[in-house]
Amino acid sequence: MERLELLPEALRGIVSGYWQQLQDSPEFQAQDLAALLAKDPAFIDEINRVFAASEFVATTLIREPILLFAVHESRQLQLIQYQQLLEVTLSDLADLDFKSGSEQLKRQLRRFHRREFIAILWRDFCGYLDVHQVCTQMSALADACLQCSLDLLHQWSRLEWGEPAAEDGPQSLVIIGMGKLGARELNVSSDIDLIFAYPRPGETKPGGDTSSITNQQYFTRLSQRLIDALDTVTADGFVFRVDMRLRPYGSEGALVLSFDAMEDYYQNEGRDWERYALIKGRIVAGDQAGGKELLKRLNPFVYRRYLDFGMFESLRDMKVQINKQSRRGKLDTDIKLGPGGIREVEFIVQALQLVHGGRDKLLQTPSITETMEQLQKRGYLPDSAVTELLMAYEFL
Repeated sequence: MERLELLPEALRGIVSGYWQQLQDSPEFQAQDLAALLAKDPAFIDEINRVFAASEFVATTLIREPILLFAVHESRQLQLIQYQQLLEVTLSDLADLDFKSGSEQLKRQLRRFHRREFIAILWRDFCGYLDVHQVCTQMSALADACLQCSLDLLHQWSRLEWGEPAAEDGPQSLVIIGMGKLGARELNVSSDIDLIFAYPRPGETKPGGDTSSITNQQYFTRLSQRLIDALDTVTADGFVFRVDMRLRPYGSEGALVLSFDAMEDYYQNEGRDWERYALIKGRIVAGDQAGGKELLKRLNPFVYRRYLDFGMFESLRDMKVQINKQSRRGKLDTDIKLGPGGIREVEFIVQALQLVHGGRDKLLQTPSITETMEQLQKRGYLPDSAVTELLMAYEFL
């Protein structure tokens, strides 16, 4: 069954060992996976390739052979509606409350994520997707996990504390994705960098004998629940590691701010590196209309209308700090942070966005690859430089 002759000889023993463990699994025999494989020899070759490429995928499939059915059905898909799939998966939890449903939510999220994560890796290893498509699918998976978790937790939280409201009506959380998630370029090992906000101050409108709380308190508690649902390590693992350090005032700041407080911070205290970071800001979950309003209000902070000569000195300072960190951390071989690594490519592109993006709105996009195309088309970088940078970025 293994058809190992297509593999390099040095890998055949490793893959054969995985096969033996897989076939010895009671679940493999109970689910009659042998019949599935007998009908599709090409799928066996794909399993060999995946086993050879990833110990993680191999050991996961040995523990849960039933995942092979899901992979077999979806492995060639390039467009996947993760949010609709996850909504169906979580639909049985809608009638519960936080106390009775939170652990089930964690379990369902982790199992869903594991299944779809394995499928994305499979498509990568077997050549069904290129590197950009892999990152797009990972980003869409993260968006779906955030949105569906938020919807359910918001529903449960309203039952406990009441509807958060202001003069213009009910209020909803806005989640800004930063970094690679914001750019829809999330790789398979990335954290998700987030910032939380809500439109306006006010207080909840609870029912019964429950006391009202401020919107700030409500959305802080909701945000904490959301982070816990995704980031906490359980027996089923975790969904995504969540990093909140890019929010105003960093780790010392409030977990969530109103739109006015957010705008006030960036106008009066925002630093140049935060302009650099917000280039990749994208509304990934929550109130999309409100989120677009917020990003529009923050746009003048990121992109100055006129050429900002002071920005050149700030960029030089940032580059000096990057170089110091690289030397101090002994990162010579780090493909992300070391010299010539991913961060170097991002710095070149985002520096040009900061300098020219205020006047040239086509440069106002979170995506590194889309921005490179615009830099080439509009003459900010020569063709040869863009080609070299894209090749390096894809390779790294």
